[in-house]
Amino acid sequence: MLENINRKRDQILLQVYLFAVAVPLNLVWEVAQIHAYDFPESSSIRDIIGCIVPCLGDGLMTLIILWIGGVVFRNGQWILIPGTKGHS
Repeated sequence: MLENINRKRDQILLQVYLFAVAVPLNLVWEVAQIHAYDFPESSSIRDIIGCIVPCLGDGLMTLIILWIGGVVFRNGQWILIPGTKGHS
């Protein structure tokens, strides 16, 4: 039973970590693309704040990919196993 609790805790920590990494990386990517569009009336702070919600959505999509991989590979931590050995 303790092993099952530890496994669930590890799975939750993996999801939190993945979300916490995905959102800021996507925010940096979105902010880097702001200058590709010509909106002279907009402010940088307003643009950055406007990117936060889509970045949260990107973080959610990252978690959905993790969950789908867990179902396909029958291992919730499949992303931690290097190579195709762990994905068979």
